[in-house]
Amino acid sequence: MENFITIDMFLSLTACITIVALGTQLLKKYVNYDAKWLALILSAIVTIVRIIVVADYSLLGIVIGIFNILPILLGSIGEYETLVKPIVNKISDTKTETEKE
Repeated sequence: MENFITIDMFLSLTACITIVALGTQLLKKYVNYDAKWLALILSAIVTIVRIIVVADYSLLGIVIGIFNILPILLGSIGEYETLVKPIVNKISDTKTETEKE
């Protein structure tokens, strides 16, 4: 049980996408930016932290880290657009229908 969640799990692409998606949803209520720009900023921060934690300071490691910003950004925005937004829209549609009645 001591290795239930390892650092490798947090550094995976899926975990980075989830961290950025959750961070964007939490911060967009407090920061007055478009959610996509906020996701870009968080993607860059998560990527920099990942490079520091992995300690891969070679040119290739840094270049790959910078290129990983794009899949993390697209994954986090896509995660919101495909999973969360339809649910929010359905809830708001249901509320509007009940208000009309």
